[in-house]
Amino acid sequence: MARSPRARRAQRAGARARLAGVVSLVGVVGLAMTAAGLGTAPPARADTAPHPSAVRAAATTGAATPASRQLAALRPTAIGVDGRGTSYVGFAAGGALARYSADGERRRPLPLDRDGAVVGLHATRRGSVWVAYADGVSLLRPGGHVARRLDTGTCPDGTARDPDRYGGVTATWWATYVADPCAPRLLVFGPDGDRIAVVHLPGSRPARGLAATAGEGGHGPRLYVTLPDRAALLAYGLRRDRPGRHPVDRVVLRRPAGGVRPVPAGVTVDRFGQVVVADAANNALYFLDSHHGYSLYRTLGHPPRRSHRAGRLSHPTALAQHAQDGSGLSGNLFIADGDNYRIQRWDTGGYTHWAHRVHAPRSTGGGGSGGNGGGNGNGGGTGGGGGSGGGEPANFDLPVVVGTPEVGQLLSCSHGGWSPAPTSYEYGWLRDGVLQDAGEDGVYDVPAADAGHSIACRVRATNADGTSGWVHSDSVDVSAAGSS
Repeated sequence: MARSPRARRAQRAGARARLAGVVSLVGVVGLAMTAAGLGTAPPARADTAPHPSAVRAAATTGAATPASRQLAALRPTAIGVDGRGTSYVGFAAGGALARYSADGERRRPLPLDRDGAVVGLHATRRGSVWVAYADGVSLLRPGGHVARRLDTGTCPDGTARDPDRYGGVTATWWATYVADPCAPRLLVFGPDGDRIAVVHLPGSRPARGLAATAGEGGHGPRLYVTLPDRAALLAYGLRRDRPGRHPVDRVVLRRPAGGVRPVPAGVTVDRFGQVVVADAANNALYFLDSHHGYSLYRTLGHPPRRSHRAGRLSHPTALAQHAQDGSGLSGNLFIADGDNYRIQRWDTGGYTHWAHRVHAPRSTGGGGSGGNGGGNGNGGGTGGGGGSGGGEPANFDLPVVVGTPEVGQLLSCSHGGWSPAPTSYEYGWLRDGVLQDAGEDGVYDVPAADAGHSIACRVRATNADGTSGWVHSDSVDVSAAGSS
C-alpha cells in the first residue's frame, strides 16, 4: 500500500532522529575512551584538520591531499636551545624560525635566508643558530644576519623528501657536522667553512639526529648519530675534528612493551656522558649511560601510546638540551613534539615545565648580508659570493678553558667560533678577573698561586679587515696539586 506524503515525511524524520542518536552515542563513547586513555587522538573539532596519523599514512601511500600536505608543513621539524634557554623551532614550511623564551613565552620570529624545509637546528650559547636545509647550512646571528653559508648541494631537486625524519646539524668550536637529508653520509666542515671530511654511513638511508661531546668523563671526543631506518645509535670517535670511517659503538634500540620497532630521531649528550634519544615511533625519550655499555636507565613519555597530554608525546621529531651548568635550566630538554604541533620543556627527571602549541611563522623578509659561499638571501640580503662576508671577525661562540684546572697542569684556550674567519688570535689568562699572562700561544702553566682561585682565558681575533675586541671564557676553579 502506498504511503501518503505525510507518512513518508514522518518516516524520514524518524530515520534522521535515530541517526542523530547514533552519532551522539559515538561521540560520547569516543570522548569517554579519550578521557580513559584508550583513545590516542584528541577529540575532533569542526575546524580541525585531519589527524596527523592520517596525514602520515596518506604521505606514505602517496595519497596525500592538499590539506594533509599543508598540515604536514606546519609540523615542527627541528629545535635548538641557546645559553639563555631561548628555544628556536623550525618547520617543514620554512620561512622563519619560531622563538620562545625559557619560560615558554613567544618571541619575535627569526627570518630565514633560504627557502625550503628546515631539517635541523643547532643553537650556540650566545644565540647564533645553525640552520640545515635540503641544499645547505646557514649560520644566523641573533639579529638575523647571515654569518656563514655552507652549500652542500645534496638533494637532487633541492627538496628534503621527509624533513621530520632525515637530516640534522650540530656544531662545536672546531667543526660543523651535517647529516645529509638525502643520502647516507655525514659532511664535516672546518672553522673556515671548507669541507674537511665525508663519512659514509651504513645502509642506504640518511641519518637524523647529531650530537657531539668533547669527551668528558673518560671517553674521547664523540659524535653521536641516529639512523631512523635501522633503529640504531652510532658513536664515532673524533680525531682532529674528523669522525673515523667506522663507528666505535653501535646501539640498537629495543622496542618498549607493546610498542613497535623504534625510529630514533633527535639525540643529545651532556658533559657526564649521558645520552638521550627521542623515539618517534613509540613516543618516548630513552636515557642511556655511555659509561656502562649504553645501558637504558630511564624512559620518559609513557610509551608506546601517543598522547596530547602535557608530559607525553606524539611523534617527537627533534630534541635539544641545555648545558649542564648548574643553573635552573641545567640539563633541561626541549622537545619538538611533532604530531601535537607543540614544544615542551622537561627536566631530566621527567618534570614538565611547560608545553605550548607552536605555529609556523611567516617570513618577515629574508636574511641580512650573506656569509661564506652564499648567493642572495631572501628579501634582499646579499651574499658574499664565496667570500668571508667582510669586516673584522665577530665572535659567535665563546672561548673555553680546556684541561684539568689543577696546580702544575697545562691548560689551553679554545679560541671559540668566529666569522669571518680570522688569520690569527691573541690570548690572555686572568686570575679572579685580573690579567696574569699574555699567553700568546693559548697555553697556561698553572702556578701554585692560582690554587683556590678562578682562572679564565680571553681571546681576540684578527683578519685583513681589522681586530676584534676581547671575549672571555667562563672561569674554572683551580685546585691544589694532586687533589683531583
